[in-house]
Amino acid sequence: MLVSIFLYESIQSLIHIKFQQRQAYVQIFLSLKKAFRISYKVKTNLITIYILLLFLIVLLK
Repeated sequence: MLVSIFLYESIQSLIHIKFQQRQAYVQIFLSLKKAFRISYKVKTNLITIYILLLFLIVLLK
């Protein structure tokens, strides 16, 4: 009985961590969208931002 309660709590915390990670992804996506908008106005190199985006996604997985 105690073990099942412990398992349930650990699963709950895992779900919570996953949810926080998803929120972090959303935050990164929104800030990158802002960066895209700025860089598009300034006409900087968008490929660099694409590479940074890919790097961040790989880093967070």
